[in-house]
Amino acid sequence: MNLIIGIIISAVVLFGMAKKTENKWRQLSLLAAGKAAVNLQRAGETIHPCEMYFASAICMASKFDLERILFSSNENGWIPDSADVLVIEDARPSKTAIMITSKPLVRFFTGIAADAIDGGAISRSEKIVGDGFAGLLEIVELDPEALPVFELGKGDKKYSPYFVIERGVDLE
Repeated sequence: MNLIIGIIISAVVLFGMAKKTENKWRQLSLLAAGKAAVNLQRAGETIHPCEMYFASAICMASKFDLERILFSSNENGWIPDSADVLVIEDARPSKTAIMITSKPLVRFFTGIAADAIDGGAISRSEKIVGDGFAGLLEIVELDPEALPVFELGKGDKKYSPYFVIERGVDLE
């Protein structure tokens, strides 16, 4: 009888000690409003860009009021504070903005933005000042009619880089 009680108590203690970790892959959310601010990049996601925001991760976290668990100045965070990231607003109203952290994707969409600026797209800068940092947020307003819908792809291996596929202008 004492053995059964001991096993039950041990099981309760073990289950009580199990620490739940926060899922870093969840949707990033606005802290105040409780609704989605941005989704993280993922394969199969389609994007029809109308606005692009370029900045360091810490500036982006401040601009979009994102949860700080994902950003860090040390190795504990998922995205380094100084990393260049991009947020793309979709022209389709039902779509949530997407945060791009993959370097190849940031370079690709930087080229798209540069070509759009050369073609007359509006570009502006916004100064972001936070607790112990300051930086610039570059905003490029795009003409969605002039750009195709892009789809993010990824190879089959675990650490395969992301790539972009152009899908046409009328994908819903």
